Amino acid sequence: MSHSYLKPVALGKNTGISMRADLYYTSVDLFYIALPIFIFSFVFQFLRYKNYYSTEKPDGWYKQWLGPEFSHWVEYLCTSPLQIFIVSVAFGMKNIHTLLGQ
Repeated sequence: MSHSYLKPVALGKNTGISMRADLYYTSVDLFYIALPIFIFSFVFQFLRYKNYYSTEKPDGWYKQWLGPEFSHWVEYLCTSPLQIFIVSVAFGMKNIHTLLGQ
């Protein structure tokens, strides 16, 4: 069964199959991708600051002796995909399929 996107390639005495890769050029302003990360992180950091455990606020969220507080993980879950995208684009990755796959 032959598909239009698969074509045989001669490799000396052997024959292999290759797949066409589409490359698209895109221009992305990283500021508009970084801005939601800064805002989201600022909100989480501010809420942790306001609800920090102290002797005056014994019901505070963050207690150092218990380790990382759950909101750290939620913040990371929401911001890490955009951070990966920013680093990839900043280092010159321009294939939209690879970027979306990350």
